[in-house]
Amino acid sequence: TEALREALRVQSPITYTIVLAHDAPREMDKTAYLDQMLAEQGYPGKNEILLVLFPADNYNIRFAMGSLVFDRRITLQQMLELVQSQYLTRSRQGDPAGGLAALINAINERAK
Repeated sequence: TEALREALRVQSPITYTIVLAHDAPREMDKTAYLDQMLAEQGYPGKNEILLVLFPADNYNIRFAMGSLVFDRRITLQQMLELVQSQYLTRSRQGDPAGGLAALINAINERAK
């Protein structure tokens, strides 16, 4: 959607990689999927956030953050709170792209 495109166009010290895990069955452990993906492909770059979305499971989300993201004063707890407040609410209402845009915008605000 347009809101997501706009969020990704904003100049930010953080880069984003978004993966749609279409091959993950609904009942699969999402954290195990992310762990396997990281083991196979490596961890995100220093200023990168990897966002993995699971379409078969109501667009559930998992993420991994590069080491310098923490230097931008975004803690793991803050990231979890942002996912809850910005992404999950909108995603559960049928707007995962809008939720993702809101999440990215909120992260970018904190990273300034």
